[in-house]
Amino acid sequence: MHSDGLQTRWNLSTYPGLSRKHPTLIAAVLYRDYSRKRDDVTVVVLRQNRFFQSKSA
Repeated sequence: MHSDGLQTRWNLSTYPGLSRKHPTLIAAVLYRDYSRKRDDVTVVVLRQNRFFQSKSA
């Protein structure tokens, strides 16, 4: 999730392996590469807990 200060044309698959990294690193990379520089920006990255994922399956 992000505010309008981040460009909308980003794709996480452009960064192989990034989705397995810490959410803070993912947010930092998106901010670095896609912030509009002339607007404030908020980036929130969440990771689903694998424990709950396997319990509900």
